Amino acid sequence: MKIMIIIPARKNSKRLKNKNLQKLGNYSLIENTINFAKKNFKNFTTLVSTDSKKMRSLSLRQNILCPWLRPKKLSGDKSSSISVLKHALSWSENKFNTYDAVLLLQPTTPFRKYKDIKFCINKFYSFKNFKNISIISVKSKNKNFKKQKIFNLEKNKEFSPNGSFYLIGVNKIKKNQIIGKKNTFGYLIKSKKYNLDIDKIEDLNQARRYL
Repeated sequence: MKIMIIIPARKNSKRLKNKNLQKLGNYSLIENTINFAKKNFKNFTTLVSTDSKKMRSLSLRQNILCPWLRPKKLSGDKSSSISVLKHALSWSENKFNTYDAVLLLQPTTPFRKYKDIKFCINKFYSFKNFKNISIISVKSKNKNFKKQKIFNLEKNKEFSPNGSFYLIGVNKIKKNQIIGKKNTFGYLIKSKKYNLDIDKIEDLNQARRYL
């Protein structure tokens, strides 16, 4: 398996100041995500993409790849996830190796299960054109939804990404394709805890109550 983990961690945040450095338990949000990657994916390359000197220093102390500060043009409110991934992937492939996919782990969705991601990775490699597909964690308002664990999002419009993880084939990134469109499959997460995306102080307080 040739998968690269990218952890995006921008320093500026409008609603919750220094969001990625907020503490959840004994660690900051970014540290919790780094620890998850180190514990469960020891054989994968993990890279932190950040414009913060503090988060870069923190990552390097944990022996996580963080070779540069993200350019300003990729650090604004309107910067797309695809552009950030493309920048990090291009650097890493030129420096080290080629990859089949990127596993995007956002610090602001701190609760995720290894078994869910492992299932999606195995499913990803079952596709013949795996470099051209994505499998992402999603949520739904339909509590009674029953379907196979992996389903085509083009045919199911009621779902939205929950932010927990994105497994994206490298060809989709290189072609600047939108994550949630063609050849994108969903993995449904039903638990409120594992759907929590921290954007404001109320979300952070809720996350702390789950500990």
